[in-house]
Amino acid sequence: MCGISGIVNLDLKPVHLEYLKSMSESIKHRGPDDQGYVGFSFANHTIQEIDVDVKNLPLPFHGGIGFNRLSILDLSMNGHQPMISENRKITIAYNGEVYNAFGFKGFLKTKGFRFKSNTDTEILLCLYQFVGIKKMLEMINGMFAFCIVDLKLNKVFLARDHAGIKPMYWFKKNNTLLFASEIKAFLQHPEFDAQISEQHIDEYQLYNYCAHDRTLFTGVSKIPPGHFMEISMNGEKLCKYYQPSFNKNRNISKKNAQESLEQTIKHAIKSQLISDVKVGCQLSGGIDSSLITTFARKHFQSNMDTFSLILENSAYSEEKYINMVVDKTHASSHKYELTPKNFAENLIASAWHYDEPLLIPQAVGIKQLAKNASKYITVLLSGEGSDELMGGYRRYYNLSYKKQHQGIIHIMSKIPGKGQTASKRYMPNVSTNDFFLRQGGSSSLNRYPDFRPEINLERAFHQREELFPENTDLLKQVRYYEMRAWLGATLMIQDKMTMAHSIENRVPFTDKKIVEFVFSLPSKYFVKSNINPLSYNNHNKNTKILLKKVTEKYYPNEFVYRRKMGFNQPLHDYFADPLLQELIQDSLLPGIKQRGIVNYIEILNLWDRYQKTKSLAGLMILWNWFSFELWAQLFIDKKIVG
Repeated sequence: MCGISGIVNLDLKPVHLEYLKSMSESIKHRGPDDQGYVGFSFANHTIQEIDVDVKNLPLPFHGGIGFNRLSILDLSMNGHQPMISENRKITIAYNGEVYNAFGFKGFLKTKGFRFKSNTDTEILLCLYQFVGIKKMLEMINGMFAFCIVDLKLNKVFLARDHAGIKPMYWFKKNNTLLFASEIKAFLQHPEFDAQISEQHIDEYQLYNYCAHDRTLFTGVSKIPPGHFMEISMNGEKLCKYYQPSFNKNRNISKKNAQESLEQTIKHAIKSQLISDVKVGCQLSGGIDSSLITTFARKHFQSNMDTFSLILENSAYSEEKYINMVVDKTHASSHKYELTPKNFAENLIASAWHYDEPLLIPQAVGIKQLAKNASKYITVLLSGEGSDELMGGYRRYYNLSYKKQHQGIIHIMSKIPGKGQTASKRYMPNVSTNDFFLRQGGSSSLNRYPDFRPEINLERAFHQREELFPENTDLLKQVRYYEMRAWLGATLMIQDKMTMAHSIENRVPFTDKKIVEFVFSLPSKYFVKSNINPLSYNNHNKNTKILLKKVTEKYYPNEFVYRRKMGFNQPLHDYFADPLLQELIQDSLLPGIKQRGIVNYIEILNLWDRYQKTKSLAGLMILWNWFSFELWAQLFIDKKIVG
C-alpha cells in the first residue's frame, strides 16, 4: 500500500521537481517507510532515479513520478520504488497487492528474468515486459493502482484493479497531465485550480457521491475500475480490460453452490493474508466481517487481533454479535467507543482525507478505528463487497418483487389504504432499471427541486444508466451496477480512512475469483421475493441468501437474520454534539448561503424543524449538504485546515 504522484509535460518541457516533491509530500501518510522519485524523457529515452533536492540535473525530464512506500512485502530496500527495469527502459510505481503474483515468478525465471527482491512489484515489472499491459491486467488478481512508463513505446500507462479498490486520479490542463493516489496532491501544482464541477452536482444531490470516473472537481477524473489509460504525446486513451462473465448460469445445485462459495471465500482470505507485517481483522459484528474473521483465524498460529467500533448509543451497538465472534475465534479483541464528541472532533480531518464530500457518517468511525489499530497492525481485512455482489440490500428485494409480481402490484393499487401504499412503493409505471436507480436517492424525487430547482434528474439518471451491463438478467445487471457505483465509493472510504493512518485495507469479498463465481450463479440463489407485498420489512431471509446459508454453519439464526442497522440514529446523536452544532451554525450554514448552490432557505428550514422536533425525516439531506459545504470550504475555499 503506497502513494503515487506524477507529472507528464506533453510539450516535453522540463518538470519542476519542487512541484513533484510537494505533491508526494502531501500524501506521505500513504507510505511513511520510504520515498523515491524518477524522472523520464521520451526525447532522450532516459529513465533516471533523481534526488529532488539536487539542482542542475544533467538531463531535462518532461515526466516525473514520486512514490511513498508502506512496506508490506520484503521490508528491505530491495523493494524501493519507483522500480526500474534492468534495461532501464521501463519503470513502475505500484500501490497495492497482487495475490497471485508469486505464481508467475518461476515461469518468468525460465524466460531469463532475474529478481533482486521478494516483492510483487518486481514480478509485475517483469510480467509487463513479457506479456504487455492488457494481457498482464487480465492475468493478475489483486487490488492495485499503478503507473508504468515504457520508453520503447513512449507511453505512460495508468491502471486500476477490477473492482476499484485502490484509487488513481488524473487531471489535465494545457500540456500538463497530473496523476495521483489522492486528489489533494494536485493542489500542490500551479496548473490545478480547484473548482466545483457543476455538471456533476445533480448526481451528487441525488446519490451523495459521483460514480465511475466522475468527481466533483472540475477536470479531475478517476481511472474507472477495470480500466487502464494510455498516455502518449498524441493524447490519452481509456481502455476497458475487465468485466465479469455474464454467460449462461453454471449447472450447479444450490447446495453445491453454497459449498463452492464457502471454499472460494476461504481461498481468497488465505491468499490475502500474505504479508511480512502484522495482519488483523476489522470486525463490525455483521456477517461479512464475522465470516472473514472466522475463516482467517485458522491461519494464525498464535494470536489474531480484531478491531471494532462500539457506538455509544446501545440501541445501535452490535457489540453482542462482536462478542459472539470473538468467543468463537478466541481472537484478541480491541474495542473502541465512538461518541458524538469523538465524531465531531474528527469530522474535519476525515473530510480532508476523503478528498470529496463524506459519503456516510461511518467514515469518521473507520478513521478512528484505523488510528487505534495502527498501534498493533499494518494490514486490516474488512468485509466490503458482499452486499453489492451477493444481493444484500433491500433494494434488490424490491426490484425482484417488482419484476416477478407485477400483477399483484396492479391489484394492490386498487385496494385503499395499505394496498395502495404497497403498490406505490414499487412504482408500477416505472421501468425496472429506473425503479432501481430511483431507490438510491436520499429523498423522494419530488423533494429534490425544493433544494435545487435547476436539478436535472434525467441527466443524473442517464449518467448512472450507462453503468448497467447488457445481455444479462436483471439482478446481475444491478449487482454489477452497484459494483461500479456504490461499492466503488465505499471502497474509497476504506482506502482513504485507513491510509490516513498508514494501514493497508484488504477486502476479500471483492477478490476476482469470488466476483467471477458469484456472477456465474443463478440470481435466485441470492435474492428471492415473498409473494406478500406487505412483507416489506421481512426481507432479511430473502436477500444474500447463499452467503447467509454459509454463515448458518457457524452462527445461529439470530446472528444471521437480524435487521441491518441504519445511518439515521447515530447521525441524530452526532448532530446533538455542541462542537458539531457550532460548526454547523457558525460555518456550514453561512457557507451554504454564500455559495448559492443549494436553496439556503430550504436547508435552514429543514435544520430548524429538526432542531425543534428531532425528527429523523430529512436527516440524510442535511448530512449531504453539510458534507458538501465542509468539502468545499476545505478544498475550494481553503478556509479550513484538514
